[in-house]
Amino acid sequence: MAATCSLRSVVRAPPPPRGLAGARRAVRCCSSAAPTGASTSKLVLEVKERLQREHPGLPTGRSGRDDDEMILWFLKDRKFAVDEAVPKLAKAIVSSPTKC
Repeated sequence: MAATCSLRSVVRAPPPPRGLAGARRAVRCCSSAAPTGASTSKLVLEVKERLQREHPGLPTGRSGRDDDEMILWFLKDRKFAVDEAVPKLAKAIVSSPTKC
């Protein structure tokens, strides 16, 4: 009994046009979801005010409720949602070890 062998044709993508073969294309986000520098400052200020009002016992200073860099990081991580960032930031500040 003879075994039958079938060959499948391989489908390949066509090569890129010659002018674009070596060119790099930059990918930029067109979304308006990412705020500008001025609006990020306003969001950081809003978070700081809410932390002061809602959690007055939190420590201040570096890694505290008034640390702009940490607040901005939390906001970026939560896609600039202030309502989501405030309670998680408060919890992170409370659970962070303090230096003596």
